[in-house]
Amino acid sequence: MKKKSINSATKHRQLLDILRSEIERKAFKNNKFHTVRKLMDAYSVSQATVTRALEALLNEGLIYSVPGKGLFVSAVKKDQELRAGLKVLNYIVRDNDIFSPCSSPANWFVSKDILEGVLGEAYSRGYFVNIIPSGGNLDNRTYIESIIDCPRESVFIFSCYNIYEDMIQRCINKNVPYSVYCWHEKQNRKINQLWVDIEHAAYTITKYLIRLGHKEIGFVGGALASHRYKGFRKAMREAALKCPASRVLIFEEGSIEGTAAAAEDFLRSNPGITALSCSSDMRAIGVMKAASALRINVPGDLSIAGIDDISELYPVSPELTTMRFPRKELGRALVNLVDGIKKSGLVETSLLYTSLAEKDSCRKIRKGFN
Repeated sequence: MKKKSINSATKHRQLLDILRSEIERKAFKNNKFHTVRKLMDAYSVSQATVTRALEALLNEGLIYSVPGKGLFVSAVKKDQELRAGLKVLNYIVRDNDIFSPCSSPANWFVSKDILEGVLGEAYSRGYFVNIIPSGGNLDNRTYIESIIDCPRESVFIFSCYNIYEDMIQRCINKNVPYSVYCWHEKQNRKINQLWVDIEHAAYTITKYLIRLGHKEIGFVGGALASHRYKGFRKAMREAALKCPASRVLIFEEGSIEGTAAAAEDFLRSNPGITALSCSSDMRAIGVMKAASALRINVPGDLSIAGIDDISELYPVSPELTTMRFPRKELGRALVNLVDGIKKSGLVETSLLYTSLAEKDSCRKIRKGFN
């Protein structure tokens, strides 16, 4: 590409016209489009100018993005009306949640299913989906902001609230339809949000253990201030059951191996416990591993329950009783939310609950057992 000069005050528009013409007349090898750096050097323009032009090409369906591989040229649409009427759903998701299964396997597994739900519902409603991984990189955020600022048929779904709060506010200011998954923390403001009541999940799984006749119940989790521990404590208080500090294992590192190492001493020190309510499946599986090492039978000697239902990711025997996370339903609900605000202009706070997945790691206490 020869170096060219753009002198117009509206540089991104002039660049956009040049790139449209180039796409329509030029065959790109393997359909691979120019890189951002190549365009910046060739036309002596800033990255912001290039990203604004590329955003328009993405919305028109002339190019598409493949995470980690770059931009590619789509089949050119001759019908300009079809191009102008394209509905685009931009899904903003944290890099690690979809590209780094090793850094947080559970988050990756959950995010994968949420994305599947988003894609299925979006396609059924006629959306073209643009997946934009973002880990807080300034250049990446500039690109996302340029899309928000572009007055086209475009909507946004944000995979979390905290790191995208400024972009969500930008959507609000620009009257751009959006929805956001707030995970387990409902935001105390009028925004188009979806959240899952994880405290209720911990409450429900603990009540289940109590209904099985368990009274000597312990807890394994990551923080005393967590919603999961609060749900556990609520269920125990309602049943007038005590749980001394010695029967609570709290540690931040929540991997299977880390839990197994911490749980061995914990189980040795608490031979009277008949059941454990764990804040996650990974912690529950870690406890099961520790119990096996100590020759403690599950569920014969110890019932263990978790939260998340990631059995597809980590199958265990006996199968783990857990609270099932509505992952794909959550993705579909996020699309419903963004369509709702698009049609009515009204924000909504939507709540999803987990459900009990009763399997083989818990057993009923015989009358008089303890």
